[in-house]
Amino acid sequence: MNMTTNWRIVSASLVFSFGFANAAAIAQQCSHAEGEPWVDTYGYTWTLSQSGSSVSGTVAVFCPSPWLWVVEGDESGGQIDVTAWNPDWWPGAENACNQWFRYQGSIQAPSCDSGSGSWFNDLSSSGTWAWGKDCDIPSTEVSEFIEWSDIEYQRTTGRFKGILQGGSGPDFGGRRVQEDIEPGGTDSCWFPDSIYPPNTNISDPGSQTGIGTDNRYTGYDTFGWMEIPVLYYRSANRAPCEAAPLQQMQIACSTGYEDYAVNYMSARIHLNNVVCVEREGDAECKTWP
Repeated sequence: MNMTTNWRIVSASLVFSFGFANAAAIAQQCSHAEGEPWVDTYGYTWTLSQSGSSVSGTVAVFCPSPWLWVVEGDESGGQIDVTAWNPDWWPGAENACNQWFRYQGSIQAPSCDSGSGSWFNDLSSSGTWAWGKDCDIPSTEVSEFIEWSDIEYQRTTGRFKGILQGGSGPDFGGRRVQEDIEPGGTDSCWFPDSIYPPNTNISDPGSQTGIGTDNRYTGYDTFGWMEIPVLYYRSANRAPCEAAPLQQMQIACSTGYEDYAVNYMSARIHLNNVVCVEREGDAECKTWP
């Protein structure tokens, strides 16, 4: 039996399910086309907003000079279908270019900052397109305690969710986040003759979870001392004490994972049979056993 002192898993309630090891990703879908402007392979700049599945906005087209065409269409499940209409076109108009062109394709998860597909227009021309934009990165993350574990030997661990804040779009649906080690953690429960090593870092750097479609919630993050180490450190007269690793949170972009928040984690062993867990300001305590 593995009696590790700092037990950690991450699991997602929507599109990910992690076990007692690092995460394995499955397919996700970007939830919207809104946010930073898209720039495509033709130099056109698309400024889009989205309500439900309906997409609207403008695209700056060089025809014959930069001109804002009106965009309408839809996006659902990462699939996008938008048509740009020339506001200066009328039957028989000269130098008005074509009347419309249509982009169909997909926005790629888990970064959701690139896309590609095919196009065609009213003149029977066609081709392919690709676009990209600045990666949308949260400004920070807040935590929400969900529940205590009811698993044997793990009933002193608590389950949290992270809630992403900021960003230029309505949410981070379809994105992926991961945790990494941030130096500076402490463990005041440890002592030189302890049978357990000091727990100053998270145990599974690189563990990942997905952001569900149309929301800002990360997957579950369960943290805390296991039961037997709690009893051990109490018997060694170390209480009150805590293990407080730091958790560097990162979000997927097409260029790699980008840092966006450092979370303070705390698993505390108190006197009077009290244990507490905390994730970035949200703390919960209970009597155990």
